[in-house]
Amino acid sequence: MSVPDKLFDDINRVYNGPAEFAESIFNYLNRSARPESQKVRELLEEWFSKYPDEEKEDLKNRLRSDDWSFYSAFFELYLYNMLLNFGFNIEIHPKVEREKRLEFKVFKQGNSLFLLEATTVMPTEEEKSAEAVESHVYDVLNREIHSSDFFIGIEIAKRSPLSPSAKKMSKFISQELRRLNYNELIQKLNKNGIEGMPRWKWTGNGWEIIFFPIPKSPEMRGKRGVRPIGIFPPKVFYIRTDKKVRKNLKKKATRYGEIDLPYVIAINVLSDVACDREDIELALFGASPPSNIKTLTKVDGFWYGPEGPQNQRVSAVLILNNLRPWDIAKVTPILWHNPWAKRPFNTNYWKLPQIVFDLNSNKLKENQGISAQELFKLDSTWPF
Repeated sequence: MSVPDKLFDDINRVYNGPAEFAESIFNYLNRSARPESQKVRELLEEWFSKYPDEEKEDLKNRLRSDDWSFYSAFFELYLYNMLLNFGFNIEIHPKVEREKRLEFKVFKQGNSLFLLEATTVMPTEEEKSAEAVESHVYDVLNREIHSSDFFIGIEIAKRSPLSPSAKKMSKFISQELRRLNYNELIQKLNKNGIEGMPRWKWTGNGWEIIFFPIPKSPEMRGKRGVRPIGIFPPKVFYIRTDKKVRKNLKKKATRYGEIDLPYVIAINVLSDVACDREDIELALFGASPPSNIKTLTKVDGFWYGPEGPQNQRVSAVLILNNLRPWDIAKVTPILWHNPWAKRPFNTNYWKLPQIVFDLNSNKLKENQGISAQELFKLDSTWPF
């Protein structure tokens, strides 16, 4: 079996536009000639070159797959290189109890230090399906609708698991656009804003979608290569971020049985709703701030539940908020220590920010550490 030496294709790249809505991340990175895409490719190629040869083919296949496989593989590649930059030695996919394999076993000078497992908070299957349908519709509308005078805004009043006909929508919108007078709508826009624009309701296959025109500025009128869709509908969120985080952690907590080393779970929270400090505290402790735990009658945290401390075999949780290829320099992982862990994680192992809940003072103590930008030696504006 040959070992792949490169992750991306060696091709002449000329495309400088944005990605299509339904286009995979890898496909866009692979064909984009934008400078920021090139910087991301170069960093990922460097990381990939350091990955063990026996693991490269599987990792490459996953990175070149759909976005959800990409994010999972990308996170593992990120964590591996993060650990390398710490100066650790790493065994990939070691066997543990029950013959299962987790992500990494970490060593230093021949001594086993800890085990690291990775998980990613992703949309539910329902959310993925809805997003795929909407992305396809947006791509078709952007290709089919041509208007030199107007952008199109979209409001979704009712969704359906069935795909709406983008072709019929395009025809419907084009007919409505032909009835408009640009000068009249500019006056209405200046007087009443977006709310003063006419609304057109389209229904089909269980969908109910409201479209509305947005007059282009004089500088944008007639300009070629500009996508017609100007305002998108807000996405639907089915579950709070803290619940998603807790659910993912629970899946990993007991998967490998009893472990004789500190056990860390790294979690990348991909969400259009920001995973803020309160979400993390609620997910881990069941209370925000954690000092309120004992005053509450109902607590449902990953580390603290109705009967007190739980999931004590998990020593710490490494949390990243929306780590994507373009955000490597912006997103710094934060290590949250479990104050009730059976095998506590040694804070001296870690260079990045850490948070410890001190049971004696009943307060969170923070160690700032270095940033991801410093760890990976990237410019503050990388890759842009």
